[in-house]
Amino acid sequence: MLTIGWRPAWGPAAFDIALALGVATLYELQMGKGGVAGLVDRSSWPLGLIQSLHALAAFALAARRLAPFASAAGVGVLTLLSPTVAALVAAYSAGAYVAGRRRAWVVITGLAVAFAQPWDYLPDVGEVAGLASMVVAAGMLGTYVGARHRHARELAMQARREQETLAERARAEERTRIAGEMHDLITHRVSLMVLQAGALRTSTADESVRRIAEELRRAGCQTLEELRDLVGVLRAEDQIGTAPAAVPVVPDMSDLVATSRAAGVPVEAHVVGAAAAVSPVIARAAHRVAQEALTNVHKHAPGARVCVEVRHGDGRVRVAVRNTRAVPNPDIRRDGPGTGLAGLRTRVELLGGEFRAGPDPDGGFEVVADLPAVPANPGATR
Repeated sequence: MLTIGWRPAWGPAAFDIALALGVATLYELQMGKGGVAGLVDRSSWPLGLIQSLHALAAFALAARRLAPFASAAGVGVLTLLSPTVAALVAAYSAGAYVAGRRRAWVVITGLAVAFAQPWDYLPDVGEVAGLASMVVAAGMLGTYVGARHRHARELAMQARREQETLAERARAEERTRIAGEMHDLITHRVSLMVLQAGALRTSTADESVRRIAEELRRAGCQTLEELRDLVGVLRAEDQIGTAPAAVPVVPDMSDLVATSRAAGVPVEAHVVGAAAAVSPVIARAAHRVAQEALTNVHKHAPGARVCVEVRHGDGRVRVAVRNTRAVPNPDIRRDGPGTGLAGLRTRVELLGGEFRAGPDPDGGFEVVADLPAVPANPGATR
C-alpha cells in the first residue's frame, strides 16, 4: 500500500481485500433508511439490489493495484447508479497507481462527478462542490503518495546502481593490487632463478649440468612471459585505451611439437587455412593451450598418439589437441587431477574465447580453444 510512513504487514493483496470488506461494511452502517440519492430513482429497487451494487463497487477495489484504471472506472460506473464511499478509495488509488497523470485525473474527475450527482443536488452548489471536493482531495492525496513512492523507488534503484559501481570499483582495485603483488614478488623471484640458472650454465664444465641449467633458464623465461600476460589481464581495466599497439604474430607450435617428439610422443601437427597474424597475447594463449594439453598427454596418456591442429579463419584462431586412448602401463604412476585446464579455461574466457576439454567417444581426450584474433578485453593486449 502506498501510504505515508506505514505499510501493511500482511501483504498488499490481503490488505486490498480487507479494504474492500471495510468499505462494504461502512456502506452498510451508513446507508439511510430509504437509500442514497442517485442517477436514477431507486425507490422501487429492492434493497438487496442496491446492496449488491455497493458490494461490487467495494470489491472492485481489490484490483486497484493490478488494474488501477479499470478498477477505478468500474467503481465510477457503479457510483453513477448508486453513490458509494468506494469512490473515495478509488480516486485515491487512481492517483497513486494509474500510469500517466492525465489518465489518472480523467478517471478521478469522472469519479467526482459520479459521487457528487449534480443532477440531483443542483441548484445547491455547495453540496455538489463539497461532495466533489472529497473525491478530488482523495485523488490529490493518492497522487502525492504515488509520486513519493515512485521517488523512493528511484532513489533505491540509484542506490543499488551506486553499490554495484562501488563493488565493481573494489574488484578492479583488488585485481590491480593482486597484479602489483605478482609483479613485485613472483616476477622478481623467478627472474633471480633465471639469472642463477644462467650463471650455473656458464660456470660449470659438466655438459649435463649445463644442459639442465639451460632448460631451467628457458622454463623460467617462459614463466616470466606467462606471468606478464596474467598481470596484463588483471590490470586490463586500467590499461584500456593506454596500452601500446602490439605487433601481431602467427601462432607457432613447432617447438612444442619438436619437444614432445624428442620425448618419445608421436605428434602430428596440422595448420588449416591461411596462417594469419593475431595479437601477441592470443598467440601466447594458444601456445599455452597446446603446451598444457601436451603436458597432460605426457603425464596421463602414455603411449597415445597426438594430433595438434591450428585452424585460421573468420578472424579467429582455433587450437585443438587430441590424443588417442592411452596404453596401460603399470610401471607408470599417474598424478592426480590438477588445475591446469581450469586455469586455461579462465584465461581463454577472459580473452573472449571459448574453451572445451573432455574425453572423446573413442576413449581419447581433446582440448579445444577457440580464440578471437584480437582479445575481447583491450587491456589484455600487453
